[in-house]
Amino acid sequence: MAEEEQPPGKFLADFGDAVMEMYRKRNMFYQQNPSACEADLEKMLDAEIKRILEQFEPKLTSLKGTDKSVAFMLVGRVHNVRSTHSKLAEEFLYKAVKMNPMLSDAWNELGECYYKGGQADKALNCFQCVLKHVQDKKALRNLSIILRSQDRLTASSLQDSVQRSREALQLDFDDGASWYNLGNAYLTTFFHRGQQEKDLLQALSCYKKALHDEDQKSNPDLHYSLAEASRYTENFQTALDSYVASHRFNPSWTVPLDKADNLEMYLKELDEAVRSKGKMRPRKLEQLVKNVKPHHDKAFGGSVKKSLAELTSSDERVGVAGTAERPNVYVLLKVVATLSSRALAFTCCAVDEHLECVAVSVFNFDEGRAMAVGDTLAIARPVLRAHNVTLRGGARASFRLLRVTDPRTLAVNGRPIPNE
Repeated sequence: MAEEEQPPGKFLADFGDAVMEMYRKRNMFYQQNPSACEADLEKMLDAEIKRILEQFEPKLTSLKGTDKSVAFMLVGRVHNVRSTHSKLAEEFLYKAVKMNPMLSDAWNELGECYYKGGQADKALNCFQCVLKHVQDKKALRNLSIILRSQDRLTASSLQDSVQRSREALQLDFDDGASWYNLGNAYLTTFFHRGQQEKDLLQALSCYKKALHDEDQKSNPDLHYSLAEASRYTENFQTALDSYVASHRFNPSWTVPLDKADNLEMYLKELDEAVRSKGKMRPRKLEQLVKNVKPHHDKAFGGSVKKSLAELTSSDERVGVAGTAERPNVYVLLKVVATLSSRALAFTCCAVDEHLECVAVSVFNFDEGRAMAVGDTLAIARPVLRAHNVTLRGGARASFRLLRVTDPRTLAVNGRPIPNE
């Protein structure tokens, strides 16, 4: 007895479900197979592609019109499952949009296929074709990505990229992919528009909202982006945990693991340098803090020195212990050690007149102005944070750190850093 032929609608629904399941297996592969490698993933995809095409492709000849265009799109999606460009995917997706120019999903898929092949202009045209007919969140996200790509990045295109990401999010506030996309747009803005803190904080907020979506929790790129943004805000625990998570969800990608190793070495160096006060002997430390010339104490106020108990003005100098509660003060410190280039910011360790030691990180700082041991630092409006980071293996790195995001709030040996 011949097998009963499925109605086109049921056939396409089953085909679509099979394709979605293959993508789900791909996205969850390393989470469900922690010891697997990239070759194992490729082997699984080979088997899935073969199984799905053997089951569904022979029946394509019986389809007509829009049903056939949808089937071509699904075959294209099967071939497009890998991160590399597929000529077969491109051919089937092109057939789909030629047969049915209103098929938005096919245009989106074809655009992504072109983009993998380095054909950004063709990809851009595909996403614009979608948006001529309908506001589509996937097309808006993809358009945002192209607008901020390195080969076409301008102030105007970056602004357009952020706007497209916002428009995608307005269509579905619960879509983690859209939150992630907007976060990336803000992070790109941070790096290309003067490293303004507000752009970085907006990126962080978007990444954290993206993680509320179950579909995004195993996205290695999302965890990596969260780690990078957290590294710049010096949220070290989040940065380290996110690098580790990124590598866990894609063990074949070693960059996050290298970044985690680098960060741990930096944190250990900071812990040791602050704890040992730069390994400087007590007598030398005492001599160092006494060697403050009168003009060193005039960059952000008068030269009058008062004890903490005598302070009445918020812009008079205080010791390190007072900075957490008095954000409008300035501190005077002596550099006792400088750290390696592992940091994203110039980093040193310094003591105040009471020999309390802290780390100091200075962002957007000209390397030619690097400080040396013995220099006197005056820091206005200092931001002091205590860090206690659990490293892999259970060890801890603990230290206090003064974060300087604007070098103009810093003076070295009585000379303010000029606005460059």
